[in-house]
Amino acid sequence: MFLRAYPPAHMKFVPFALLFIFSATFFSLWIMDRPRQYLLWFSLSFLAFASAALSQLLIPLGSGINTIASAALYTSGALLFGKGVLSRSGKRLGQLFKLSALTVIVGLVGYFFYIDPNLLARIYVLNLGLACIFLFTGWIARFLLRGSRIDQALFAAVLLIGLHFNRAHC
Repeated sequence: MFLRAYPPAHMKFVPFALLFIFSATFFSLWIMDRPRQYLLWFSLSFLAFASAALSQLLIPLGSGINTIASAALYTSGALLFGKGVLSRSGKRLGQLFKLSALTVIVGLVGYFFYIDPNLLARIYVLNLGLACIFLFTGWIARFLLRGSRIDQALFAAVLLIGLHFNRAHC
């Protein structure tokens, strides 16, 4: 029996399609219930994640544009998700934090591409940067533990995602 090391070519688009479906679903829900702004932020978050992953497929590998664009989109997706989680309760990530996170993560990824080429360092920077965004969001959203089951589940999801990115480099 012959086993493939990689999925068939047509299967490589499934993760992007799922992320785009999540984005479209949240967008459709927001269209039906506009006061719930967090639905729009979740939609944009999934769109950013899908676009980041797709950019790695469509923009030639080894291209600085690929590296910088995907890092900026992944970071934006994490920040938009955090904004969605916190906006449900009237809280928010500070502008300074968002600008700093985006600048530091994308700047370091660019540094480790153009100045001191190091793929492992870029992976660490992106994973640990996203972990920090999710864990900081979780820290701000810890009040959700005293909320409804949905609030508790949302808090747990943010915390688990943050811990996943923290462990992804190991």
